[in-house]
Amino acid sequence: MIERRIAKKGYVLGVFLDIEAAFDNVSFKAIANALSTTKLDPATAHWITNMVATRHITINHKDSTKTIRIKRGCPQGGILSTFLWNLVIDDLLNLSPKDTPGYLQAFADDIVSLAEGNDLDVIWDRTQKTLNTIMKWCTTKDLTISALKTTTKKATASLMQCRKAVGPTWGLTPKTCIWIYKTIIRPIITYCCSIWIRATHTIINTTKLRKVQALALRIMTGAMPSTPFVALNQITNTTDIIPYLQGEAAKSNERLRAYGSLTRERPEHTKGTIKAHVTINNDFVKDLNIPHNSERDLTVPSLNLQSNFTTTTPGDNPDTYRTQLQNIINETPEDWITCYTDGSKTEEGCGAGYIITTNNNNTILHEDSLNLPNSCTVYQAELTAITYACRQLTNYTDKHIIIWTDSLSSINSLTTLITKNNTVKYCLDILNRIGAHNQVELR
Repeated sequence: MIERRIAKKGYVLGVFLDIEAAFDNVSFKAIANALSTTKLDPATAHWITNMVATRHITINHKDSTKTIRIKRGCPQGGILSTFLWNLVIDDLLNLSPKDTPGYLQAFADDIVSLAEGNDLDVIWDRTQKTLNTIMKWCTTKDLTISALKTTTKKATASLMQCRKAVGPTWGLTPKTCIWIYKTIIRPIITYCCSIWIRATHTIINTTKLRKVQALALRIMTGAMPSTPFVALNQITNTTDIIPYLQGEAAKSNERLRAYGSLTRERPEHTKGTIKAHVTINNDFVKDLNIPHNSERDLTVPSLNLQSNFTTTTPGDNPDTYRTQLQNIINETPEDWITCYTDGSKTEEGCGAGYIITTNNNNTILHEDSLNLPNSCTVYQAELTAITYACRQLTNYTDKHIIIWTDSLSSINSLTTLITKNNTVKYCLDILNRIGAHNQVELR
């Protein structure tokens, strides 16, 4: 929305707000009122309100015990808490345009207000009116807006805290220091980088970003302050922060594309117009020679609540399981269907295959192999082999079917609660389909 208006030579005034300790401070009255506006039956609504409002906290310290009754807020970490908060803040989002002129959106306790147009005075007035409404709404819910989260130098400040724990001959090891940087500090820098990646096109911004990484690497190595950025990266085998940010932005771009959530803009650009972050990322991906129009395996995460098959894995004694494996196969009843699947990847290519037998492997019902794109992983090849084998089993009913695979990761993926890629999703769907009419085991 912001980019579209700027591209039309207009203005956008954005205000980003954070409600202070929203989950801790929201009043019980606000929760009860929010529940009353839903289609929830009164008895359940009253039960939820009572559960939230009659909580106690007990603190034990040495020989003393103190119990107090909670006067406001939702239980921290409770599954119901986010739902209750969403009901409360939904009241704000549903206010009429007369009260909140412009665009208003919330994610949990973070709120964004956008006002767009061509006249700055009008935009300012609309924004002020929206802010007045938000403040008045917060007052009715016993909430306040946090004024502390306006600007931050969080990455550098966090590093300086770590610096206190490291000396020339004592403190955290280099391995721990680089772990802190890569898992805690660097994610702070890369947050939402797909949106602001264009900022790395200027020297002043790249220098600021490189200084943060240089500080982390100096803490790790004890190097002098005059040590160049490039030398620090080479010594520690750490990717320069700028190409790393560009890579993270490209991955974010491709992830959104796979989810079908990537915003689009018109491909033509005339002199004087801006390029949106989508176009900038697309151009960067083209430079990486990543196939632009090929299908992505990633998909929107979905719950796996159905399982029409059972699984058996080696467990804690894989060696014992292997020694018994041949006996298990030999003792399979003759009328059962047994399927063996495999996937592999070498320098020459990637492929998958399967064979379906019965009568203790003496009768072959189906067998096939197929070549897969070189971009596939062994994990994808293993799952694809199971999927293609199951396609041949869709016409069978009232059979006992055993599917053997040497890929433990495939079995683990098929039994997890959340499915995140299409390869798993396709395999899971067809397993459930044949499992609806047969007794299916995945071993």
